[in-house]
Amino acid sequence: MWWLPFGSAIVSTCPATTGQYMGYLHWNDDGTHANFAIIPQVIPAGWSGGAVSFTFFVRGSATYTWGVKTACLPGGGAGDPTNPTFQAEQDVAIVTSGGVNQYTGTLANLTMTGCSAGNLLLLKLVRNDSAGFSDLFAASITFNKP
Repeated sequence: MWWLPFGSAIVSTCPATTGQYMGYLHWNDDGTHANFAIIPQVIPAGWSGGAVSFTFFVRGSATYTWGVKTACLPGGGAGDPTNPTFQAEQDVAIVTSGGVNQYTGTLANLTMTGCSAGNLLLLKLVRNDSAGFSDLFAASITFNKP
């Protein structure tokens, strides 16, 4: 699941290919951060400060530059998910993952300042370039216990 801002140039697409549907975000970015996607995730019970990694899969070009910002909202509905305070942006390394124009972005140690088990983690994924289209296919968050 992802959240998109109103008026975003990012398009949620779900074409049928060989008998299956594949949802992705088609991303034409202008390098201004006006186009972003927020990926919400509840922090699992029992997590108490171990490293958190974020991996995502895109189609496009390895020359694209991506960034991730994080924010945490307390459990129980407290906090405003429409106007959270995000931490400083972290750059994401992009590597070839096989296939034509298929790439993986990985951030091994996501900033989790102010976060705890049961909070709503918001990951704000941005593009920092204007090099054309990219398609975001999947994202994965791993919470490691210390």
